[in-house]
Amino acid sequence: MIELKRIVVANKQTDFDTQHAALATVVKVEGSSYRSPGAKMFILDNGLWEGSVSGGCLEGDVLRQAREIMQSGKARIITYDTNDDNNHQLGVNLGCNGIIHIFVEPLNRNNPIIPVFEKVITQQKRTILIKKLDEFPTYSWTKMDGEILDSTFDHHELPGLKEIEEKIQNQTSGIVDMDGEQVFFEHFEPAIDLVVVGGGGDAQPVVSLANQLGWNVRLTDECAAHLFPKNFPQAQVIQCDRKYMGEKIQTTPFSAVVLMTHNLDYDRDALLQILEGDAPYIGIVGPKKRWEKMKAQLEDQGIALSPQDLDRIHAPVGLDIGADTREEIALAIIAEIKSYFSKRSGNPLKQRKDSIHHKDPSTGEVLKSSHVR
Repeated sequence: MIELKRIVVANKQTDFDTQHAALATVVKVEGSSYRSPGAKMFILDNGLWEGSVSGGCLEGDVLRQAREIMQSGKARIITYDTNDDNNHQLGVNLGCNGIIHIFVEPLNRNNPIIPVFEKVITQQKRTILIKKLDEFPTYSWTKMDGEILDSTFDHHELPGLKEIEEKIQNQTSGIVDMDGEQVFFEHFEPAIDLVVVGGGGDAQPVVSLANQLGWNVRLTDECAAHLFPKNFPQAQVIQCDRKYMGEKIQTTPFSAVVLMTHNLDYDRDALLQILEGDAPYIGIVGPKKRWEKMKAQLEDQGIALSPQDLDRIHAPVGLDIGADTREEIALAIIAEIKSYFSKRSGNPLKQRKDSIHHKDPSTGEVLKSSHVR
């Protein structure tokens, strides 16, 4: 989501009276690649760009070809075969062992794609973008439940729509051929919604790092002195009594809540409020003995946590990376939240037997996966 936000900002800063722009999107990957389908790059004719479609090896050539596309006004797909050890197109041996298809389209001030991106960012809903991959692409944007929110063509009349809808159910993005016409469908999910409970000094690097990743960040505490705005410029700051946290702090299946007040009673009371919401991930800062004490207190009050509740609770919070400083602890917390919503183990990649990216087992095509479990 951070890439999408930066592209929207870059587009707003572009003077289309004096500049030309293009948008490059990875639409298909066969084999291995640094980026997966949906990766984007906003390109200006002066050589500046925002975002990326690779690890930096393809951007220069994409820029060169994008300039031609800006001049012609016609979009096209560029294909890079990184299996080729003597790639004359790039003049370098990349060794990535993959085929990457990138759709590059010219942009102007009236292009409908940027407003679609703005809606994806602001409305925070799971959405799908359907795009015709022709010289003059058109778009249709719809909610996952099928309701059309904005459209430049009637996608209900598209042949092959059922195939698209079936793939949507699998939370993927890719290309579908419909009566000889290529259509790219892209699945968007809201940014991770991070709620930090407790405005102590160790909350600052957590908020800062989450903001760098493009997450939506809210911070709450019942003590106004802990909510000094200068300490948390990147977060929505909410003063809230713990007794009313369930009412004022709404959560969704995209929410992660981290309790870090360092007050056992506060964290315990806040936990009970948060458990009433939809957040699938609840982290609690502190040693394991502290969590065991909290559970014992709840049992003394006649409150039994269900197996489903215990699955949601991560205590102690964070991955085991040997964190000691506030910044290192923040990294451990953010890394665990990311691995949870990505459905990944958090183990070293060298131990992973499968591909880094999710792939279609029958075709080997790289897929874009869901953040919701």
